[in-house]
Amino acid sequence: MKYEVFRKKYSKIPSLEWMKKNFEVEENNVEDVIKAVDSKLKKVVDYLEALLLGESYKTFVERSFLSEKDKEIVSKLYRELQILLNEEFLITIEANERKKAEWLLKVKNFWEDKRREICRILEKTIEGWRKRKEKIEKRETRYHW
Repeated sequence: MKYEVFRKKYSKIPSLEWMKKNFEVEENNVEDVIKAVDSKLKKVVDYLEALLLGESYKTFVERSFLSEKDKEIVSKLYRELQILLNEEFLITIEANERKKAEWLLKVKNFWEDKRREICRILEKTIEGWRKRKEKIEKRETRYHW
């Protein structure tokens, strides 16, 4: 079903333009929109999960850039995203049109409420890497010259 037709039936769901802007949606049918949203949410979840576990060198270092409060935020975001992803999995199995609309509205509310927190965590890790790079470069310069 075309997304705009679906939106006429469920007027509270986000517009296709909003979905394109926030989730890089390229197609305009409901199933493809849901797949695009699912893909981006999974990408965020994978990143947060890696931060929580710190199993690679990269994520071990990135965890060190975060305060305890930041780690709590990461954990909370992770739980909320897992709920959304599991709900999406259930609605794809059930093929319930009303539940798809409800889920899309939940995603919009989550994204508008939490996107800034996700960006702030990413900004902290980027800044941490920059500071680490500068520190290493200073140390290398001092020892080699």
